[in-house]
Amino acid sequence: MATDAERMDLRFTKAAQVLEALGDEETTMVPTGDEKLRFLSRFPDRPQAAEVIDYFELSRAGKDVEVADAESVGEDSLRFSDTSFRSPEPDLMDERIELDEGVDAEDDSFLHKKGIDLGKKHHEKKRARTAPKSKDVYLQLLCKLYRFLARRTDSRFNAVVLKRLFMSRVNRPPMAISRLARYMKGKEDKIAVIVGNVTDDNRLLEVPKLTVAALRVTATARARILKAGGEILTFDQLALRAPLGKGTVLLRGPKNAREAVKHFGVPGKPRSSAKPYVQSKGRKFERARGRRASRGYKA
Repeated sequence: MATDAERMDLRFTKAAQVLEALGDEETTMVPTGDEKLRFLSRFPDRPQAAEVIDYFELSRAGKDVEVADAESVGEDSLRFSDTSFRSPEPDLMDERIELDEGVDAEDDSFLHKKGIDLGKKHHEKKRARTAPKSKDVYLQLLCKLYRFLARRTDSRFNAVVLKRLFMSRVNRPPMAISRLARYMKGKEDKIAVIVGNVTDDNRLLEVPKLTVAALRVTATARARILKAGGEILTFDQLALRAPLGKGTVLLRGPKNAREAVKHFGVPGKPRSSAKPYVQSKGRKFERARGRRASRGYKA
């Protein structure tokens, strides 16, 4: 089957042959290229070459011809004069350019858009963990469980638990049973959730009845909680009992209670409470500290 372009070329070839048979020496009036497209777009209901020849014959006589067929041509008409084909003025749609609203047709700056400098934020790495570093298979199973719950539910509780399961041990500080009892005062009917360890505190004389869900509970703390009539849950049991985290209190221990944190900073410097690494405060220990820059700092 012939394509549209082949049929169009055949139509104009027939028109040129008829004009030559009529004795016209000039056949340059037959349009070519984009002019063919513009010419045929004005006559969608006239597919035959003979009808096209009619317009060329009239134009060959040197007359101005105005097409009066409003149905096929539309309100604007084609004109031919002096054996030359006058194509309609090309518009933006003829050039196959589509402009958005508010863009000037004479302004070609839209063809040369420059990139936008986004700075360095797309080079920064995401520091948050997406999986735990530990190879503990039980921890891996818990991550798999809460990854599913965080994805399939809209509960913020599951997302926070999953994030804390990914954390390092420094960021999962333990919580003493005395602090746990203080935080759960008046909330004995709820479940205390600690993504970390629960340790014993012998300074607490009476342990209240508690329901605790933790990664690990020390032996003495476990014995005291169970003796008081409490309950200890694992995180897979918690997922069955409270899949959305309703009726729970999410807690975590003091992160900056480590001994190492006490030494952060410059010891002895004015308005500094950092703890020095010294054996004692005698005559032989850091007596020049703070007096000159070579001994830590100069006040």
